[in-house]
Amino acid sequence: MRVHCLLACVVFLSLASPAQDWQECKPKGDYSFNDVKAAIHRVTSSGMYSGWDEKTFIRSGDLVAIAVLKTLDDSEMASPESAKWVLLIIRWAFCLSSMCQSN
Repeated sequence: MRVHCLLACVVFLSLASPAQDWQECKPKGDYSFNDVKAAIHRVTSSGMYSGWDEKTFIRSGDLVAIAVLKTLDDSEMASPESAKWVLLIIRWAFCLSSMCQSN
């Protein structure tokens, strides 16, 4: 009986905690969603990137995929040049930081 009450309390507290807004989400490197979107826009529009951009993507993980979808429209995603940059950005976001060296 005591275990059931404890389990019910844990479930209730986990459901009662406020949901985190993904736009305010800050991954390990303290990069906000808006920072990631700005880096994606800068890289895809200029065709250049800095070490800061690369670090932003590496440390942001899953947030990068959402930011790509929210930053680029369908015509930009269909462009071969943009697609090249998007694939590189996604590669940085989902690889281990120690293995992410630019070739």
